[in-house]
Amino acid sequence: MALEKKAKGKGVKANGKNIAIGVIRFPRISNYTDFDALEGEPDVTLRYIEKASELEGLDLLILPGSKSTIGDLAFLGKQGFFQEIRKFTGPVVGICGGYQMLGKRVLDPDGVESSVTEAEGLGLLDVETVMLNEKETHQAEARLLRAAALIVPGCEDTVTGYEIHMGSTSLGSSAKPFAQIVRRSGCEVTITDGAVSPDGRVFGTYLHGIFDNHGFRTAFLNRIRREKGLPLMSSATGGEDPFNLLAEHLERHLDMDRLFRICGITC
Repeated sequence: MALEKKAKGKGVKANGKNIAIGVIRFPRISNYTDFDALEGEPDVTLRYIEKASELEGLDLLILPGSKSTIGDLAFLGKQGFFQEIRKFTGPVVGICGGYQMLGKRVLDPDGVESSVTEAEGLGLLDVETVMLNEKETHQAEARLLRAAALIVPGCEDTVTGYEIHMGSTSLGSSAKPFAQIVRRSGCEVTITDGAVSPDGRVFGTYLHGIFDNHGFRTAFLNRIRREKGLPLMSSATGGEDPFNLLAEHLERHLDMDRLFRICGITC
């Protein structure tokens, strides 16, 4: 398994020269490639952590995707993560299943994941998730909303990513939506995504690949660099993303409407 080659938590301590990022290594972790772009930053040290004691000294904590949100919530409780995450004062990010865990409750009335119908979340975001039988799987384009300015000040307002999740998350009064999805699988939509805490310290999103957006990643990390007195990085990409160029080429030369019909996708 490729994840076995990733660095584990031993020695991931903050210092004056790097940004220490910890990604919780759930037993059922998914989509850990979400963080490859972060690992590629020259001043970032990223480790996968399995013990609550490894949160000490981190500049940023990430809860990644999970193949079983309720099962991995139980892992957090068993390993003593709940108390330590709630005490953690740095930025916290949840992606997909990790986002669901940051909320108050995860409900599974139809037993989609397991026989456990309700699980307590970390309560860092005023949201609640209900597991659904139908999985959402989409390439997505989204526009960052006002609350995202607390997270990535000065960032361009459009990001891309992909969704793979079973569940719908509703926001309470103290949570603000992170983004508005404007395209899903080539179709125009208007769907809010994610949530941001009132102070901008905690946010979650269903968008995998959010850190692959250079401008977003740079603006997000620059907040931490500024607090640590590190040199800021430029948000200039230095050229067009080759995958975007490939996508544009395919759209120009393929009958996309026909492909969508073959795949059973309707706009």
